[in-house]
Amino acid sequence: MRLFTYILFFLALFLPNLSLGTPPLFKIELELYPELNLLKGSLFIDNLNGEYKFITSDLTINEIQTSSEVLFFEQEEFLKVFTKERSSLYISFEKKLNPHLLPITIVHPPFPYPNKPFTYQINLKIPDNFENMEILIPSEESEIERDKNFLLYTFKTQKPLLNPCIIIINFKLEKI
Repeated sequence: MRLFTYILFFLALFLPNLSLGTPPLFKIELELYPELNLLKGSLFIDNLNGEYKFITSDLTINEIQTSSEVLFFEQEEFLKVFTKERSSLYISFEKKLNPHLLPITIVHPPFPYPNKPFTYQINLKIPDNFENMEILIPSEESEIERDKNFLLYTFKTQKPLLNPCIIIINFKLEKI
């Protein structure tokens, strides 16, 4: 049993690309433009290494930047990124979205995400005249602040996630 524990420790320490390592932290900035039926955003990842296959269906990728040499990009329903070294990755994107069409709108995918577990911090900005909307994102911590003419939502998670989504409800939920 002790040998097995040492082997697991060795794998987690020296092979972080396996599922035993720490999942990457995504820093995501989103801005909802209800009058334009548009969700714009950017995604930043630090210490990216190797091959990642990002799910990007229904998203328009505007810009991709990395701190190291990018070996290959490929995009259809997926964005395949091959990088070397431990580099950072920045992706700018947008998605057509009409939150007024139905009472409940499920946005999937809300941002490019990999086929591997990850954690995230999402900052979502919406105009404050749409404060009757309820925004739900799976998270462990959430916070809402008012800044001039905007509402700023912050969602954080520490546990790895595979399939993110955003739920937008056009009315305030009543507390039970």
